[in-house]
Amino acid sequence: MHKKEYSMKRGRKLSYYSNAGSSISNSNNNNDNNNIGNDNTNKKQKIIENNGTVNKKDIERQVKDEQQYIQHRYGAFKNYYMFNPTEERTKFIDTEDVLNLIFQQHSGKKSNKLQCCDVGCNSGELTLELYNIFSKVDSNKKIEMYGIDMDQDLISMAKENDVNNICKFKTLNIMKENLDGKHHYDLITCFGLTMWIHINHGDKGLKDFLDKLTSKTNTLIIEPHQWKSYRKASKRLRKCKKSGTFEELNNILYRGENVFKYIDETIKNKGFKNVKFAGETKWKRKIFVYKRA
Repeated sequence: MHKKEYSMKRGRKLSYYSNAGSSISNSNNNNDNNNIGNDNTNKKQKIIENNGTVNKKDIERQVKDEQQYIQHRYGAFKNYYMFNPTEERTKFIDTEDVLNLIFQQHSGKKSNKLQCCDVGCNSGELTLELYNIFSKVDSNKKIEMYGIDMDQDLISMAKENDVNNICKFKTLNIMKENLDGKHHYDLITCFGLTMWIHINHGDKGLKDFLDKLTSKTNTLIIEPHQWKSYRKASKRLRKCKKSGTFEELNNILYRGENVFKYIDETIKNKGFKNVKFAGETKWKRKIFVYKRA
């Protein structure tokens, strides 16, 4: 086992979705319209403004209800890696076949760097594990690892976990912000994210998301959700104290087994081949590797 170069914090959240975006640095984007997960002070202030009261218990209850809604609306679950450990994904990445595909240069390109972006990085534990795996493959190759998420709280947690500053984390919303026109990654990873895009933005939103990813890399590793996860997510959201519905769910045309077919076809239409079925997690989610043809 490699030495973990970060601190494992308990009580972390899962990501919603993110952007492999422009001028990635360690500073957060503070645009409230583009990102979720603002600090509790801002949440409390908004509740006070809306209600015209400063009742402490009411504020704390409403903040808690709002946080619960965000978790179930966007997949920003707390303690995610406590019940779905990073090893559920890394055990399929840290293999000779998959690593050879990742480090294989496209069209004879030679570089002493491997630039990777983990889209939907949540609190960063998996991103940091991927960095450690890639770093031990080739000592002559510099690994540049980026983690992107639209939840500001999660990005703050990721930076706390990254005690040696080995990765770069930034808050960005891929559905509202354009990708950097100049930046191109050797690898983009997207774990457990497609459903949240699909269920909030519909078929077109999912296609737009995949088009953005494929335009910025030659290698894509993706872990789509099963359709049953859509139904469970919808049920959980309705049960929240601040209940809601996924308005786009009824408009989705690609359902059941057609969800993966739609994802697969969209990626292939951008000039990629599905070159490797890496494995299936305990939640029956399949991980695939795509390479630009």
